[in-house]
Amino acid sequence: MRAISVTQKHWMDFEAALGPLVGQLEAQLLRERGRSRGLSVLLDHFDRQIRGFDVGLSQMERMMRRAASPDQSKAGGVATGHELRGLRVRLGLLQQVSGLLHQVAKAKARALYPALCDGVDIGSAQLGQLDRTVLRLQLMLNAGPQSPDAQAYGCYADIALSGSAFARHAHAALRVAWAQNRPRPLRFVDVGCGGGMKVLQAAEFFEHADGFDFDHAYVGAAQRALRQMQAVRCNVFHDNALTHGEYARYDIIYFYQPMNVGGEGGGLESLESRIAEQARPGTILIAPYLRFLNRFEALNCGRVQEAIFLTQTSQAEAEKLRRRAERTGPQLLHPDQKVRTEGIAWLEPLIRAIGDNGYVLDGAPHRGLGFTPLL
Repeated sequence: MRAISVTQKHWMDFEAALGPLVGQLEAQLLRERGRSRGLSVLLDHFDRQIRGFDVGLSQMERMMRRAASPDQSKAGGVATGHELRGLRVRLGLLQQVSGLLHQVAKAKARALYPALCDGVDIGSAQLGQLDRTVLRLQLMLNAGPQSPDAQAYGCYADIALSGSAFARHAHAALRVAWAQNRPRPLRFVDVGCGGGMKVLQAAEFFEHADGFDFDHAYVGAAQRALRQMQAVRCNVFHDNALTHGEYARYDIIYFYQPMNVGGEGGGLESLESRIAEQARPGTILIAPYLRFLNRFEALNCGRVQEAIFLTQTSQAEAEKLRRRAERTGPQLLHPDQKVRTEGIAWLEPLIRAIGDNGYVLDGAPHRGLGFTPLL
């Protein structure tokens, strides 16, 4: 049997003590997103183990420096520099994780919709330029006119909500989903998706992003664009929003007044009622238009804030959830992002659970937009 080095023994002892604690922290974070309750005691134990490991590691580093040569240190059972550097890197990661856990435990309140600037500033000008660029891209991806059938049925043409406005709504919806303790993966659908631009953008926030439209030409344009970009977590298909029967599959439903009021099949009013009735209780709705704001109470929905609503939820419960969502962090762990673990496989679930509380490790590797790489 191969002998175990002093560094391996130190790590194995540490791992045996810390591993179960990491599992308890992960479970606590997933149960109590947006709350600090129950974290303090576990976090104290976590930090105590890390400090003890640091002390032992420092002792081994001093022993190595005293050794006359690397050969003598190895022969005498003293750790080598390479082994100690590896443990020091792992310790640094664990200290970063501890820092994030302390941020979660503080549960600092941050608005779901931070106040926008007044428009006379550099940031607003930059966002405006970006939104115009995204709009040009949308027009390029879906350059064709609305089909006569869709127009006759009462559907609107592909209406472009600005990219920055959608990002604000999607981020707020994600934080509400965290506060609801919704399990992964999160499923999003755009009702009346047109050329699929918001489906593409939603994939930056949610694991599965679907969209459907009544207009066959719009659906074809969206499918071609998503296929060219290899957006593997995005899916666009043809369907009728007034007869669609799978709203209950989704965690987040987005619709931006895709139909006229009245008309064949009852139009927009029937669509709103069908979504509110068929979606599961507590489903997150993103409905950024005035008519829904004036009607959500009649549809038995609660308003969280701005354009975020919850199906079959009282207003008091929606406001309670908003307060809890505000105590989640501001950062995003991209659905395709690989977590840096420095070889500590059992640490990854905890890092992802921290991500689902709104905090992300610095320097985590990221694959760009999260699509299948072209090269």
